[in-house]
Amino acid sequence: FKEDPDAMLVMSLEDYDEPTGKATNAAIMTRDVVGHRRPVSAVRSAEEGLLVSLNRHGGVDLDFIARLYGKPESQVEAELGDLIFKDPESGKWETADAYLSGNVRGKLDVARAAGPKFARNVRSLEAVQPEDVLPGDIDANLGAPWIPEGDIRAFAADLFKVAPSDVPVSHLKKDALWSLEPAYAARVSVAATADFGTVRANGTWLLELALNMKSPTIYDTIQNGDREEKVVNAEETMAAREKQKLIKERFRAFVFADPDRTERLVRIYNDTYNNLRPRLFDGSHLDFPGMTDGIALRAHQKDAVWRGMSGGNTLLAHVVGAGKTFTMSATGMKMKQAGLVHKPMYVVPNHLLEQFAREFMQLYPNARLLVAAKEDLTRDRRKMLTAKIASGDWDGIIVTHSSFERIGMSKDYQEEFLREQIAEYDQLLLEHAASKGPNRNLIKTIEKQKAAREEKLKNLLAEDKKDDGLVFDELGVDHVFVDEAHYFKNLETPTKMDRVAGIQTGGSERAFDLYMKARYLGQEHPGHGVTFATGTPISNTMVEMYTMQRFLDPEGLRSRGIDHFDAWAATFGEVVDTMEIAPDGAGLRPRSRFAKFTNLPELQQMFRAFSDVQTAEMLNLPRPTLAGGKPVVVASPMSDEQQALQQELVVRYEKLRSQKVDPRIDNALAITTDGRKLATDARMLDATAPDFPDSKINKLVDNVVAVWQRTAPTRGTQLIFSDIGVNPTPWGYSPYAEIVDK
Repeated sequence: FKEDPDAMLVMSLEDYDEPTGKATNAAIMTRDVVGHRRPVSAVRSAEEGLLVSLNRHGGVDLDFIARLYGKPESQVEAELGDLIFKDPESGKWETADAYLSGNVRGKLDVARAAGPKFARNVRSLEAVQPEDVLPGDIDANLGAPWIPEGDIRAFAADLFKVAPSDVPVSHLKKDALWSLEPAYAARVSVAATADFGTVRANGTWLLELALNMKSPTIYDTIQNGDREEKVVNAEETMAAREKQKLIKERFRAFVFADPDRTERLVRIYNDTYNNLRPRLFDGSHLDFPGMTDGIALRAHQKDAVWRGMSGGNTLLAHVVGAGKTFTMSATGMKMKQAGLVHKPMYVVPNHLLEQFAREFMQLYPNARLLVAAKEDLTRDRRKMLTAKIASGDWDGIIVTHSSFERIGMSKDYQEEFLREQIAEYDQLLLEHAASKGPNRNLIKTIEKQKAAREEKLKNLLAEDKKDDGLVFDELGVDHVFVDEAHYFKNLETPTKMDRVAGIQTGGSERAFDLYMKARYLGQEHPGHGVTFATGTPISNTMVEMYTMQRFLDPEGLRSRGIDHFDAWAATFGEVVDTMEIAPDGAGLRPRSRFAKFTNLPELQQMFRAFSDVQTAEMLNLPRPTLAGGKPVVVASPMSDEQQALQQELVVRYEKLRSQKVDPRIDNALAITTDGRKLATDARMLDATAPDFPDSKINKLVDNVVAVWQRTAPTRGTQLIFSDIGVNPTPWGYSPYAEIVDK
């Protein structure tokens, strides 16, 4: 029954509540829910015609407006006046809110160059230019890509008191790589060996590390039996990091000290990053042919639909409960009706396939949907599915996350993708070989990157050509809506920063697969093709914001020279060296963590350019308030047994740090896990430990009983979360079972 193309239409005939298993008839069973809306065939003013054009075509169509109004185009243009502008670059008409937003500095340059015919554009754009950010509000960090090499060279010469020719600096923008090849005079200067360096960490090396967002680590070589081993010298490392901190502070004082340099750098920064004017999206003019009249979209949903139609790639960062399913369905249908897309695909979590399809059909009972279940992607049925997708005129193709991953990119596209990158590195080699000066390190890096891609290409070409009929770039899909997009944010991040917490360098196949497809759609339809929906776009690390920009605004990153993560990080983030609690819980250790935003207003502008953010506070969604206004923390003291066991963990951790231990016998993860068990109850590690009266478990039980007694008249329900100790230990102890018993 599920395989029938109309199965979802039948399922949408009832409102089914999965938790209770109850179903009631949908409104379509008792009345006409779609109705027949007559299309607008005439308007009384050009402004009214503009709204119909935006609703029907997603843009300004003067010929269409003129036909509705019954007046010539020239009169329509004159009547609309400052409501529309002609873009000199594309030659197309745009609404004022679209034209006078986005990169208004770039648009102003284009309009000025286009001549006196566009004087109105120039006047209007001049009025909306963002105010310049002043030097005091700009964080200029070492390694930021917008600071020219000449200024870094001038700083190095000033720092080490040598001639600029003694500290040649080169910068490979594509890989955000800085190279400093100091002459002997710079290396032996007092500043490099004492003021801004140590005996084991020369100041010139520390400066080059800082330019590349790295912190110094000093190793000692010790003899362990018959082999040499490297161990970290904590004292020397801390001393080197302190000197590097001095260099960074000195640079901040230097960079805006000279008036001419300040004026030049402030201009570069403002033109590059402070060039956006946010656009407000108002979808109140939209109507929705084919939508059931039993459901009305909220204002924030209509605004999001209009953003999707007119704003290109979009991130629907809407809180849970904001109605993302209806927003995506309505956006896809409006874009299809306006001819902006022809074959939208919806990618949803595996367990939500039927629910998403059912709700889509309840919103649009006449929609032609193709729902591809897991069974449709088995080897013997893939070709049938491909033929269905490619040959049918679908309003939406709905697939699960795992099915979407199995629809690969063609080998030809992957080959072209790699060949393009190899050609880029070839071009860089030519440029750097031709330019005289110190760039030995840069050339080595470029050659290494090129070789890695050539190896990938060789492996790709060596694979057997297996044609299983399912190739994404041959399906005709021109827009992808990804529900719960946070499952794809583990995208590999190429970076030179090592041992820095908060930076995920490895990535998942699933994320890279979506990145390839997003890139393909971006090539076919520049700036369009992808809509993400998630309530948690950024949850763990700052890198996730960069990843969202890579997926949805790659051109924005590229045009600002921050498409490489290290360049982005040098502009908008900072690595902070702090002392953190060690895994054994007993001591502190130095840790570099990428955990501080800089130049936040400009980063926020860039992020908001493609993000539609709706929080629970903005939507005023109904939620219960916390008793007392905040969570209650119940502190439990450690028992003597817990303190003794913690000392054992300290000994184990010290052993790991000071000597080689087979990871199969003991490792940091095992110690951390034992620490978590110990924090719950000593009996999870020691079968002989007694039941401690003040333990977390006993305090929890007392609390639960007290709440139960207090809420007995209303039969209040409590949820107890136990993420550790559900299964008993080998000696039969389980906190989960003990809580139930007590």
